[in-house]
Amino acid sequence: MGNISHRRRARTNKDGRLRSERQSSGTAKVPIIDDDASIRRWRRLVLEEEGHEIPEARDGRDGLAASQRTPADLVLANIQVPEMHGLDLTLELTCGLLDTKVIAISSEADAHAPS
Repeated sequence: MGNISHRRRARTNKDGRLRSERQSSGTAKVPIIDDDASIRRWRRLVLEEEGHEIPEARDGRDGLAASQRTPADLVLANIQVPEMHGLDLTLELTCGLLDTKVIAISSEADAHAPS
């Protein structure tokens, strides 16, 4: 992935993987905010393999505080986390840290189902 803070055009290489046209020697800071330790670990391993710095937080408040202390290039946040709903977390991150990109993820099949 290279340095996530730069815009890139993706291309597919011979083996079918997406590759960036621009090569960057930098790494990205990509915090993972999820209360499930196994999911955090799996995502961290994948991103660390690409050379990125991956801090972890198990709840929304810790994740927000960490992102405010040291801004991230991209944040992966579960919508269903303790202490702060993931959508509120996403709003705080995108309004307060304008350069931060956020991917809000839900692993719950019924996370948006009406009660």
